[in-house]
Amino acid sequence: MELLLDPTPGAPERRVECITACTAWSGALWEAEREVEIHGLVAVQLDARVHLTYGAMRRDVLRQLRIPEHELMVTHLKTAWFLLRFESPHLHNVALATRVLPASRTSLWLMPWTKQVSAKSSSLFYRVRVCIEGLPSHAHRIETITPLFKAPTFIDTVDPERQRDEEIGCFYLWLWTSDLDVIAKEGVLQIVELVEVIKDYFIRLGNMELPNLRSGPAKMLDYEVISY
Repeated sequence: MELLLDPTPGAPERRVECITACTAWSGALWEAEREVEIHGLVAVQLDARVHLTYGAMRRDVLRQLRIPEHELMVTHLKTAWFLLRFESPHLHNVALATRVLPASRTSLWLMPWTKQVSAKSSSLFYRVRVCIEGLPSHAHRIETITPLFKAPTFIDTVDPERQRDEEIGCFYLWLWTSDLDVIAKEGVLQIVELVEVIKDYFIRLGNMELPNLRSGPAKMLDYEVISY
């Protein structure tokens, strides 16, 4: 007998089990990565069978290195893996020099942070030039049209060159992908409308930023686009 799905939107059995998403490294992400490299260390339990709580591990690291509590932040990465973030590069280097720290009934192996922690390597083999038609020129931004492209695809850069007169007004991009078939021929890009606020709002509060006053459904602007 076939079981009926729960008709409630968002019910666990109705939700997608797993997705893959692609993104490029932004300037902000590069800065954050560099910050972790300077201040962070990866700590791995040498005996993963020992149950090591976050509190006990942090307490033992503070005691072993003889540093105050505000100098260390700990994040749990996965089973038996932790990220230690030190307030200063000096403490980072001192901890790295010890290599092994006793913690409860096990020990922690300390390693420098790398992007490979908790990640696997893969490759995108095709770099293609794509044209987007149907968007107003002020919406010709990478962050605006990124949702049009499914994984395994990410936008490399904008192409400012126009080879023919017909290309004027189009938005050209260079993409990386491992599956050319996922680049759709047509689509609808929905952009959320801004909340309209009367001028008196800013005068009363002295706040020139847009407020969050959405009380009903989010209204969208639907742009039909063509890509080739």
